[in-house]
Amino acid sequence: MKKLKAIDLYSGIGGWALGLKLNKIEVINSYEWWQQAVDTSNKNLGQAEEAINVREMDFSKLRNKGIDVVVGSPPCTQFSYSNRGGSGDMEDGIIDLYKFFECVHVLKPKFWAMENVPRVANVLINEILPGGQLYKFRKIINSGFVEVFNMREFGIPQKRKRCIASNIDFNLMMEYKDRCTEVSLEDVIDSLSKDSVRDPNFKIRRALNNVTEMEKEESLNSEEERMNREMKVNHPVYNKMSFPEDLSNPARTITATCTRVSRESLIVKNKRKFRRLSVRERGTIQGFPISYQFHGSSHSNKIKMIGNAIPPKFTYFLAAAMRGTKGDKLKLPKEVAVKIEKSSPKAILDEVFAFADQHPQDPMALSASLMVVAKTIYLNVLGPEQTQDMIYAFAEGLENHQYQKVTLH
Repeated sequence: MKKLKAIDLYSGIGGWALGLKLNKIEVINSYEWWQQAVDTSNKNLGQAEEAINVREMDFSKLRNKGIDVVVGSPPCTQFSYSNRGGSGDMEDGIIDLYKFFECVHVLKPKFWAMENVPRVANVLINEILPGGQLYKFRKIINSGFVEVFNMREFGIPQKRKRCIASNIDFNLMMEYKDRCTEVSLEDVIDSLSKDSVRDPNFKIRRALNNVTEMEKEESLNSEEERMNREMKVNHPVYNKMSFPEDLSNPARTITATCTRVSRESLIVKNKRKFRRLSVRERGTIQGFPISYQFHGSSHSNKIKMIGNAIPPKFTYFLAAAMRGTKGDKLKLPKEVAVKIEKSSPKAILDEVFAFADQHPQDPMALSASLMVVAKTIYLNVLGPEQTQDMIYAFAEGLENHQYQKVTLH
């Protein structure tokens, strides 16, 4: 079978791209508007994409690229019930569904697959009727299948239901599901608590001090605990939730927003107190390898990019179905080693100096830059030769930059 070539629309932080790459499907381009998500995908997957608004794309310019696969996750905000109780701007959301199917219509790939929240299943069914906004693409949508999958059935450690519209063979997905075992929230927390961390999703093992984003937040205070309990257990309108989370089952759906007090927040018991999940715990629950780095500018942005993603552990199965891999022949994700592309010394130093450039009068800027270098070496992100190159380059940068004028106190 020839190597399939794919593009990824509304690509986020690389959930689609990683699953495709692990099945040897070449992702020739990914398209995403949010720069921090683009940075995360680029730095983990060795890409060099620039931020782009998919709504403004002219897909006819891609006709000569030999694209076999089109995948994507159009923004779900307007369709999600977590957005103002489901009263989002549906018309705006349909614009992105239209752009996805317009791409399929223009490029006519061998395979296509789109992911979104469950509500979109009914939107697709209704909008391909006469007078509907997707009527033009009715033959494309009717040539495939629209189904809601619960990702917990595929070994993803959360109860995440998502609509998948695609022309792949869904019978193969059922074969894969039969081979998967459930992963609980407790499995995730325990695996990330051992001195030698074994990834519950993929074939990766790392020393605990080499796993990033493990910082635990300060425990909830008594008032935050009370309010969370009221919202989850005693809410007068919505369904009852567990407080704290039931560790014996997969987690509830990871969302893009998570304040310390909300129904969406995932709270676990920490001895006698309660805490939110760490960034790494949330990333692992979303099916990302423990080696994946989230390049958000803040804690909330990291939570947002993780919550908006499609789990690569799930796209791994979708990609396998595109290749026609039979259930009994498929390597399960836990048998697959994931190699994350390492950043070059130049790429890291560019970030270091860019940060310091933004704070030319701040002595702490150089201090923070030195910490980046030190942490990179400590975590053994680079090999010995690259580390040496990085130190020399940093020293040269100090000579050529204004940092020589900065005195640390």
